[in-house]
Amino acid sequence: MCSSDLLDVHMDIDQVRAFAQKDIQHLPIAAQERILQAFTTSGSHQAALNKEKRHFKICCFSTKPDDTLMWSHYADKHHGIALGFLFPVVGEHFSMYPVRYIDQIKKLDGMADTSAIFNYWLTRKPSCWAYECEIRAISRAGIEDINFPKNQLKEIIFGCKVQQTDIDALISLTNATGFKNVIFRKMIIDPSTFLLKSI
Repeated sequence: MCSSDLLDVHMDIDQVRAFAQKDIQHLPIAAQERILQAFTTSGSHQAALNKEKRHFKICCFSTKPDDTLMWSHYADKHHGIALGFLFPVVGEHFSMYPVRYIDQIKKLDGMADTSAIFNYWLTRKPSCWAYECEIRAISRAGIEDINFPKNQLKEIIFGCKVQQTDIDALISLTNATGFKNVIFRKMIIDPSTFLLKSI
């Protein structure tokens, strides 16, 4: 995810200044200019871009709650849960973007608009992951935890191997903490197809 191979980065002085300004603003103007020029000629711009990338936070969602591989990879081999949200999730600190799956890397020009660079960088994955049908919530607000309105949680889906005692405990906790109108489901394996279905 977020491979630098997606970008053909060669930024001009103004773009480098936007990335590096806060780190060098305490230096004399002449020193700032020397550093900025060095960034544009030495290849250090990739380091500046990587540093800026760390300011982004990503939360991943899927539109396919019944995919067997997803439950195996991300829900402790069917011992976990999936949360179903009412979309579009609205938030002042993040935006939602579908992931684009690609077979071939076509590098984006590093001279492109900064928002286009990061959108391209943060929303591309190899096509072998297309079964995930992923949507990403991307934030640059510097906030670790973002709350969502309780009415946007619409369902909790338990994996095939979740114990009934754990199901009962989570249902009680959900109701006790003010989440209303949440539908509870459990995945089972259809014996005629081996596919998952919810009950």
